[in-house]
Amino acid sequence: LFKVNAKDMQKAVDGIAGVTIASKFGIEDYAQGLASAGGVAAVSGVSLEDFNTTITAISPYFNSGADAGTSFKTMLQRLVPSSKSAEGAMRELGLITEDGKNQFFDANGSMKNMDEIAGLLQASLAGLSEEQKNAALNTIFGSDSIRAASALAEVGSGKFNELAGQVQSTSSEMMA
Repeated sequence: LFKVNAKDMQKAVDGIAGVTIASKFGIEDYAQGLASAGGVAAVSGVSLEDFNTTITAISPYFNSGADAGTSFKTMLQRLVPSSKSAEGAMRELGLITEDGKNQFFDANGSMKNMDEIAGLLQASLAGLSEEQKNAALNTIFGSDSIRAASALAEVGSGKFNELAGQVQSTSSEMMA
């Protein structure tokens, strides 16, 4: 899915091991999360490292990797608004600018890294009441992916990058 070359396989295995250490998910949950969200994540431009960190970051909010993966997959699909009301809510939060630029994507139309997305979500919701946050997130992301979006908003870019360091610094060889 993520086009990992054979020479980089150890790094990929280390990242997967990192998820099982830094999150509440074991390897079965990781596999289910990957099966649920991996395809959409890869097509969306999410790197394996960002996928691993996102699954780690949102894991406390879910009962299973399959549930987390499904919510993450749908959240990625909703970064482009699926309705006029979602677009309006994104405009109100500054996630779509007056000139129509979607802040989740760069000037070339490529999706930004997940730490940037977590930071945008966190910043856009700052200062809102719980009721306002729930209404905005539900309008933009829907009832399924609101969980992944709200988890990433809570984590923000700072904590996301801390988790990325944890996940990526794991050595499966040392664990063995």
